[in-house]
Amino acid sequence: MSKTTHKIEIRLTLEGEMARRFLELKNSWGFESNTDLLRMLITRAYHQEIPYKE
Repeated sequence: MSKTTHKIEIRLTLEGEMARRFLELKNSWGFESNTDLLRMLITRAYHQEIPYKE
């Protein structure tokens, strides 16, 4: 089976409460990079929604 490489670029502006929540998670989990936090959030959501895949 061949593997397809996907690429998604995200530019995101958060304001107000959503920005506060993002920064609170970033600080709580010890991330220095916004990108790393976003990757972690996607990974956690994926494993929560699709727990038996992989």
